[in-house]
Amino acid sequence: MSSDLLSTYYGGIEQIETYYNGRMYQLIKDEVGEDIFDVWAEYWDLKDSGGNWRAFWDEHPELQRYRDLRDTYTPLAADAIVSLADRIAEGAPAELREDLGESQGVSQIEQGLSSQQQQVLQLTFEDWRNALGTSAMNLVVDYIVDGDSLPNSVRDRLDIVADTYGLDQSTLLEVIRRTLSQQAAP
Repeated sequence: MSSDLLSTYYGGIEQIETYYNGRMYQLIKDEVGEDIFDVWAEYWDLKDSGGNWRAFWDEHPELQRYRDLRDTYTPLAADAIVSLADRIAEGAPAELREDLGESQGVSQIEQGLSSQQQQVLQLTFEDWRNALGTSAMNLVVDYIVDGDSLPNSVRDRLDIVADTYGLDQSTLLEVIRRTLSQQAAP
């Protein structure tokens, strides 16, 4: 079920993703402390400069807690993002003020963006394999089905494809997971 009203209210998958990811990081900060990103910055500064980052890590258990919470919440947020995006109809394209006239290039871009938001939800397994490459897609399927880890090269490729659709990697993986589920169902 999709709704034009939902599309008008929420504006598209990017806004939904921003909301849910923001909410996720706020929940994490509420649990581990508002200064968690400052602690991370200090950790990375030590690691990049060759300082004693391992001792710093040991002194700050909130860093591991942050990672654990992020790893727990990320798939939940991605599921919520895709679930809501599935219910939102493609919104009306943005309109220019009449007194400005219309440029054909601007109109095409506006229509392309709104179509692109919905296009990602319609892609098939074969489309994803073409976008990622056969080897990468096989590893993504192993990740989704068996929980295998993804090599950094595949994560990099996922980031590139996700950027193409204005998504983050976790949301893209959730969309692919749903595509697999839908095509596996009779």
